[in-house]
Amino acid sequence: MINNVSYDYQKPQNTYTIDQYISCQSDSNICYHNLSFIDNRDNIDYDTYNVVSDYIDELRTEFTNTVILSDKDMERYKYRPKLLCYDIYGSGELAFIILIINDMCSVKQFTKKKLRMPTRSQMADICKYIYNANKKDIAKYNKED
Repeated sequence: MINNVSYDYQKPQNTYTIDQYISCQSDSNICYHNLSFIDNRDNIDYDTYNVVSDYIDELRTEFTNTVILSDKDMERYKYRPKLLCYDIYGSGELAFIILIINDMCSVKQFTKKKLRMPTRSQMADICKYIYNANKKDIAKYNKED
């Protein structure tokens, strides 16, 4: 629960807890699948490549803030980046971005108290930008047999 203390949520760099960070929100329906090149074999869709990979350096340097998890937050989110992403972004689908930004390859590595993360509105903006910049190529690739 968010404390009854006033914070400037328009400036996520001024937040200090996960609860405060979650409050820096905007909505987006962009998900991992919508940003991927998809192949289909035996009527099963496979994500071949996700275009977000082309933007990881910018995400790390320009679109993240440092968030420090409390001990209570660590109990809740340790090994559970999808839960953290669900709580912040409204979807666990974007957990892979948080792992990559923080130089992690596996949920087993999701044990850091100090994380680099975009706010919900920053994540929505970057996902929309990436999607719009790549939607023609994604659609063309995904329609080919």
